[in-house]
Order: sequence, then C-alpha cells, then structure tokens
Amino acid sequence: MGIICAMQTTLVVVSDTHGKLSNISVPDGDVLIHCGDFCKFGSLSEFDQFCAELAALPHRHKIVVAGNHDYMMVAADRPAAEKKLRLSATYLRDEGVVIEGLNFFGVAWRGRSIFRDGPSVWDTIPIETDVLVTHNPPLGVLDTAANGSHIGSEELRTNITRVKPLVHCFGHVHCSYGNHRQGGTLFVNAANADESYQPTHPATVVRVTDGVAEILTPVDRRC
Repeated sequence: MGIICAMQTTLVVVSDTHGKLSNISVPDGDVLIHCGDFCKFGSLSEFDQFCAELAALPHRHKIVVAGNHDYMMVAADRPAAEKKLRLSATYLRDEGVVIEGLNFFGVAWRGRSIFRDGPSVWDTIPIETDVLVTHNPPLGVLDTAANGSHIGSEELRTNITRVKPLVHCFGHVHCSYGNHRQGGTLFVNAANADESYQPTHPATVVRVTDGVAEILTPVDRRC
C-alpha cells in the first residue's frame, strides 16, 4: 500500500498594517491573507506602496479584503484601484475563491459610512466556506475595544454559527489581537498594529490539515 499524504495548507494572516507592511516579519506559506486596513490615511501613495510591498512577498497565493481605512477601495476610482490590487493578489469584495482545495470567502468592511451597499451581505456567506476573511470581528469574539466595549457584528456572529467555517480571520480591534477556538471555528484577530498604530504584533500562522485548523503562533491575548 502506498503512503497517503495529508492535504495541508499553511495560511499566513496579517491585518491592520496601516502603511507598515514592510516593518512586519511575514513568514512564507501557501496563502497570505490580509484582513484589511493596509492604509492608515487612505491616500493613493499609501495604496501604491502597499501594492508594491505585497507584490514583493513570495507567497504563491495572496488574498486581500478592504478595511475602514482603505478609502480608495470605495472612492470614485474604485475600479482602477481594484484592478491594480488584483495584479498582485486576489481581492475579495463580498465574493469567494477556491485555493489549495479550500473555499475562501472575503467580505469588505461593513460600518456606518462605507461599504454599506448590502446590509444583508453576511447572509450571503456560502455554507461551504472553509476560511472566512473579514475586517469586522464577530460580536463577542476578540472584539473588545480599549474601553472594554464589544464592537463586533452581531449579524456576522449569527452567520458564523450558520456556516461554521474552519477559520475566521479578521482584524480592526488592535488590542484584541490573538486567537480563540469556539464552536469548531478557529477565530484569528490578526491585527498587527497596537493601539498606537505601531506594528508590534507578529503575523499569525495557521495550518489546515485535512479539515482541521491548527494555530502555529501560540498567542491568545485579549483585552
């Protein structure tokens, strides 16, 4: 009998780099995931810098969603920005892709002022999603702000319960960086920036083997 090799995919997850992606040590892996806020001020110069730095990274596959600081992704010239970003990554704006045998689904930031053209977008997350990538955290999971309040999305949390992805990657709440397993889902708040917008948190590495997600960076720190 031949040796049966396990199907294994390494995810390298970053978020909230805020113009300082090059200041973060990003290990190699199969899929690099950026959960948004690659800009701080939302300027085109920041965006151009991010695209260049992203293109220089060696990962075979790269996935990006937009955060609340990434204004150019909703501006009048959004199609041009999306086209440029897609030269070096798979940009997911409320859509999915299959990579390395895993079903990824990415959702752009949902907040009070931008990316609100689909109030029920969380309901569109496919049931077969293995890795969910958002900027928003779900309510009650790694979403505690510095003032102690929970600022995650209740509707997102409800749909995670419905879909039960293997991994949910997000950011936004800097001080809740860490990981937590609940209900069969590995939750990863990958925010690299601290409360002062300095890139103090390392990239998070997740290994998915035959439908089992395992964290390889043992950090479980919350506010």
